[in-house]
Amino acid sequence: MADIVNDAVTELALDRRFSLRGALRSEWVYGRGYQGPAARAIFDDLAGRQPLWPGMNVVEIGSGLGGDASRLAGTYGARVMGLDASADMTRESRDRAGRAGMARVSFATGDVRSHDLPAAAFDLVWTRDCLMYLSVEDKTLAWARLFDSLRPGGRVLVSDYCRGAARCSDAFETFHEESHYQLATFETCAAVVTGAGFVDVRTEDRTADLLVSLREEQARLLSEVDGFLAMFTAREHSDLLERWRRKIELVERHELTWLVMTACKPE
Repeated sequence: MADIVNDAVTELALDRRFSLRGALRSEWVYGRGYQGPAARAIFDDLAGRQPLWPGMNVVEIGSGLGGDASRLAGTYGARVMGLDASADMTRESRDRAGRAGMARVSFATGDVRSHDLPAAAFDLVWTRDCLMYLSVEDKTLAWARLFDSLRPGGRVLVSDYCRGAARCSDAFETFHEESHYQLATFETCAAVVTGAGFVDVRTEDRTADLLVSLREEQARLLSEVDGFLAMFTAREHSDLLERWRRKIELVERHELTWLVMTACKPE
């Protein structure tokens, strides 16, 4: 019974964070279309890690408000299907894509662990900072399903928050629990992807990029208070500042880390 109650509390907290208001609040901090690091230089670095071409089929897991989907379609001519567990974000992304006339992007609401993805349909799985909410068991299920959705030779691009060590400080564990994260180490994430059948699995520690992004976002929160308060409340501003302060502290100690991982499905 306790597990059921805890699961319900977690789902309620995540529903609030990924409601449209929560998404727009995060977007104000990160940038248009984004729920995480949005710098064009970061996107370009990630995009440069695999072949991209006009007409290729991409499935983006955790597509949020469509920032990366728009860039993949607009810059490279890819056809992108975004999958996100938040119905609010899916609706907003569809509306934005429709207003912008972006015919090469589509969005669906669903859970990667159970959504009916077509088999061998995609050339690339692209996912940014969302699998951190899945336990290792659920990550294993998700990657097995994503393996089936890729064509032979298809590729994977992942960025995600991780833990810097199996055992971290009490401050980290408190933050981890309050955030409803399920963070794993780089090694565990790579092992899950390898276990699903992927090959050429490569991981890179890009925590330094995360720290730069967090500091830039914190500076904006501090310098553009009036702009934030025109849309949100003083309490929301205070809560975000405190959250960014804690994240920066944990990243500086290399307890909260940022993984970039690539892999491919055998031909």
